[in-house]
This record gives sequence, structure tokens and C-alpha cells, in this order.
Amino acid sequence: MHMAPLQAALVTLLLAPVAAMAAGSSAAPSVYRFELIHVDALAAHGAEHNSNNDDTYLDTATYSRREYLMELKMGTPPKPFKGVADTGSDVIWTRRVELQCEHGASSSFAGMACSSENKQQYECNECDKQQQQGGRYCAFSKRYGSKKMRAEGFLAGDVLTLPRKGGLPDKEVPISFGCARRCRDDKGDADCHRLIPKSADGVVGLNRGPSSLVNQLPRVTKFSYCLNDPLKPEQSSPLWFGGGADLELRSDNDAVRVQTTPLVQLAKLEPESLWKYKYYVELEGISVGEESPVVELPNKKGPEFNHKSLGGDNKGAMLLDSGCSYTHLEAAAFDPLTELLRNQLTAQVFQIKPPPDTDEKQHSKTCFRRPSWWFFFSWPRQRPDLVLHLRGGAKMHLRWTTYMTQQGNRSEFCLNIVNNSKSISILGNIHQQNMHMLYDLRAEKLSFLPVPDCSKREL
Repeated sequence: MHMAPLQAALVTLLLAPVAAMAAGSSAAPSVYRFELIHVDALAAHGAEHNSNNDDTYLDTATYSRREYLMELKMGTPPKPFKGVADTGSDVIWTRRVELQCEHGASSSFAGMACSSENKQQYECNECDKQQQQGGRYCAFSKRYGSKKMRAEGFLAGDVLTLPRKGGLPDKEVPISFGCARRCRDDKGDADCHRLIPKSADGVVGLNRGPSSLVNQLPRVTKFSYCLNDPLKPEQSSPLWFGGGADLELRSDNDAVRVQTTPLVQLAKLEPESLWKYKYYVELEGISVGEESPVVELPNKKGPEFNHKSLGGDNKGAMLLDSGCSYTHLEAAAFDPLTELLRNQLTAQVFQIKPPPDTDEKQHSKTCFRRPSWWFFFSWPRQRPDLVLHLRGGAKMHLRWTTYMTQQGNRSEFCLNIVNNSKSISILGNIHQQNMHMLYDLRAEKLSFLPVPDCSKREL
């Protein structure tokens, strides 16, 4: 999770889960379908557009307002819980302690005692300092954004309710999660709204970690999602877990085919716990449009990647993070991209720096200005896709309107990509929109397919 304030729609995604079992086979893997629906996205966009939050500057310590929230139903009786759907996180946690972390709120709720048999599995390294009803619980602490912000509390368990179609009774699944009593930064207690959107109750981790939703759902080895443009609230964004997650990963257009690339590991894990559960692909090269040559990465004249893929011959690893808005690139990829665009657009490159009173972790924008000799009304004449070349020959096309934003007038455009020179490259959710993404954890591969309307992807 690497998040930031930005000028855009707050995307509220409500999930109506549906679990389906194959007829006549009790051993068939479950399929859970969640319907992600934008709620008042246009109104939220208007409100943010008039606010003082500028999408120019990114604070990597917090989630942004452009998030995808998923609604789970937890407890007895079931109560809704809206959390940021985050493939970069390994835990589920809520800040609604009084609603979801007390025995009076749920008869099936139970704190995780420090003597629990699950202590090691759920990384219960210490006890929560505050005494609870029934004893002391395992402490919960989750750090974000270079460890500047963290959520703290205790670990607990309850049941997750998954409604099933066809008149079948609801399915209840035991689930563990963190109860965050407080959020803190390096200066002390902090408002949790600095970490997650106000409409979010917490976070739903979707990576490989033992406490993630993916790992806690029974017999799930695949999941997929298709994120629609948040400014189109009439279109939904589906999310699937289970054996049927890939049934709709097919193209209706012969010119557009499914792309597949391996999920890779990092060559070096420091510390291992921060990286081992996450999803990565290998970035081998970049190009702009179909006609331009592919620039292999890393460039012989430029820096090497800080984070390399295992067995990738110095190739860079890219983190897949649905909880991050913008795409980030290490200098080994960002510098060649800037030079490629400068030549392609015959443009002047300049930087827009954050105001001096903003957080030091915020980033400048890299922008391109029309050359003084260009007299045509429209510039640039062509607005090509940015193509990420991944291991195995897969190509991911990023549309001009997602990676470039017009700045002030027709003569300036700025990259919607962050120069992340000190950390890892990240594929954010802006560049996963209108893309059906399938994670096959057993086969260790990612498949993806550009689609015009995610709401038409049916299971």
C-alpha cells in the first residue's frame, strides 16, 4: 500500500458476495463473486476538484481518496465492513472497534489470546498492553509508508458471511483480523483518516499473507478483478475468488488477446516479511506507441534497478498494488521513459515541485512543454499508448489519458507516473482500470485483458 491525496473521484465499491458450488460435486472449489459498485463517484469528484487537495503531490504514507472499497459482512448478526481492497497488504483490519471488536456487538467475536495456538501463524510477537474481557490479546500493529504511519490494537477472530445463490443457506467462514484502536505517526497519535479514506472502515488485504482475505477463504487459488473508470458510476467493477475466476478472461475482439506473464519473486528480501507475500511481475522494457523501438531495461547508460526479479538478469521487479493510485517507476525505468517521451514529443522537460510547506515525502511532477517553434493548434499531434514489456512477451498498454494529464493549457502535459528513485516500481490502480486482471497463485502467473466495460464481465 503506497497511497496519496489526489484530485479525483472517491470510489466506493460495495461488494455483494455470491458463493456458488459446482452442481453435484462437494469437492469442487468455491467461487465467490463480489460486485463492486461506484457510489456517487461523480459527486465525490466534484467535491474533491474544489478542495485544496492537489493531485500533483504524493504522500506515500497514506491511501488516497481514489480507492476501491469492498464491503464484507462480519460477525453475528452480520454487520457491514467497508475496507480498501489492497493487493499490496497482507492483513484485514478495522478501525470500527466499538462495532466489530466487542463481544456485545457480535456473539461470535473472540479476541486472539496471547496463548493462542495461532500465535506464530498470525505473527503474534507480543501481547497488547491493554487488558481485555477474557484476558490479554495478541498485539496488532501494521506500518505503512516508510513506517511513518501505523495502525495499532489487537488481533481477533469472527465469522465472515458469504450469501449463496440458488436458495442455499449462507456460508460462514472463520476469519481473523486486526482491531485498530488508534493510528499513530512518528510524532504520536494521529487521525486514522490520514491513513484511509473517511468512507473506509479499514483495509482488506488481498496478497498471499496468512491473514489476507485470499488466504483465509477456503480452497481459493485464483482471484480476478476488473476496475472500471471511477467517473462512470453506472458501471460496476466485479471481483471474483475461486475456481471460476478466469471463466470470463476471454476477448471478444480478435485484435486484442489475453496477455500472460509470470509472477516473480524478488532477488533480495530485506526484510523478508515486507516483501515475500506480495505480487510482482518483471519489467523488461518500455516503448511508446506501436512504431517506436523497445527500450530495454535497465538501460546500459543508466542506473540499475534497486529491486530486481529473481533470475531476471538484472531486470526490475514491479509490485502490483490495487491500493496505490499512481504507478511508480524506479530511476532505472523512469529516466529512460522521460527521455523516450521527450524525443517522441519533441518537448521540453520541466519539473513542478511541491510547495515548501508540504510533507517532505511528497513528489514533484515531471512535465513536458510544447516547443516554441510549434505553431499547430493541437499538440502533441499523436497521443500514443505507453507499453510496458513484461517477462514472457506480455505487453501492457497504458492509454495516454491515464499516464498523461494536461497542465493548465494546451502546451503542457504532466506524467501521472511517480519517479520513485529510492523504492520499488509499482503498478497502481489508475493503470489497472478497464483491465481484467487474473492472479493464478497455483500456476504463479498473471493474465490480463483490456476491456471497454468491466461491468459486462460476467461469471
